[in-house]
Amino acid sequence: MMGDTGVLAVSQSLIGLLPLLLPVVIGFAFLWVIWHTESWHLLRRRIWQITHGSSEITDNKLKDHIEEQTNLAAFRIFVGLPVNHLRDGHTLMEWCRVREVDLGKLRMCRSHFDVENRCIKSSEEFLKWGGLLWGLGAAVMLVAGAASLMFISSPYVLLSVRSSGQGFLASEAMVRSVQLLQGSTLTAKKCIDPQTAAAAMPFASEDTAVMCELLAAPEYKNYVRKNLSDQRVALFILGMAFWVGMYFHAVAGVGCAIARKLLKRGVDPAAPVVQMELEFEAPR
Repeated sequence: MMGDTGVLAVSQSLIGLLPLLLPVVIGFAFLWVIWHTESWHLLRRRIWQITHGSSEITDNKLKDHIEEQTNLAAFRIFVGLPVNHLRDGHTLMEWCRVREVDLGKLRMCRSHFDVENRCIKSSEEFLKWGGLLWGLGAAVMLVAGAASLMFISSPYVLLSVRSSGQGFLASEAMVRSVQLLQGSTLTAKKCIDPQTAAAAMPFASEDTAVMCELLAAPEYKNYVRKNLSDQRVALFILGMAFWVGMYFHAVAGVGCAIARKLLKRGVDPAAPVVQMELEFEAPR
């Protein structure tokens, strides 16, 4: 029941943030395209289409140049390799076909693959330890993300006493020590007797008195609810950030493994020879 409440609170908070998140997501998508294509061409073409509609460019040479740049940008996005010219992309695709190299796996190699020389430029030792470190980072982020999302259902919010900086966990009915294994809690009933209150919490008497004043305040429950809602949203964003980082770490680790395997194969980097077709006419 408490977990459902936490998820509902996070959902309501995220719905309220949607008007702000949508422009951020769109802007991030444009930046991602520019980063992967290493060009502003697609953005300029989209602006042209928005401002001029379906009107075609009349100059054929300019039109061919724009189409070539569009195809080059598409190659960089879908294949994921930073070729400088479209003909280099065609050569690379033919090289993959002749040498039996999967173009999709080649994309996973990313910076380890030299596009111009068609070879793995990182050493085997670097790829081995790099893959292990990326994999370890992915595992750590997986656990951290899962822990962040798990604590969303917690009824406690982390607060601290301003004068001393002493941290404690607060719910709508009680406060307790940050060290959950101690199991010491403080309620409004215990605060009636100062000795019982002092024995309930392993804190200084001044801090315990502040907590008792907090529990007795009429606005205490609303204060905890507001901070708990903010904490749950922060934990959700943090958990998602950890899992996004886990994905990129895992992709980098897999890329190291694929690049190492391709390096061991010793694939010939020479470009395939293209046979020219010549037409001969018999002499009359």
